[in-house]
Amino acid sequence: MTTTFEFHADEVSKGMMQRIIAGIKKVYKGKKVVLTVDEALDETEYLLGNPANARILEERMRNVEKGKNLVEVTMSDLKKMVRDAK
Repeated sequence: MTTTFEFHADEVSKGMMQRIIAGIKKVYKGKKVVLTVDEALDETEYLLGNPANARILEERMRNVEKGKNLVEVTMSDLKKMVRDAK
């Protein structure tokens, strides 16, 4: 099982870390765990770092600006997707 916590370093407090550690102890009781701290990737920078992905992302951004190739989803559609995913 993998658990990911993502937050800004400036937001870290003693209380926050205590809650995270308590959660880890509860979920992974009796198991060995690995805690790795890494700088979060900016998703847009990551996608633009690959020329093929950059072209696709830029094309889709132009589509949004032009109102082209958009998919509309209602709240009931979203709720159904969540129910079906369970």
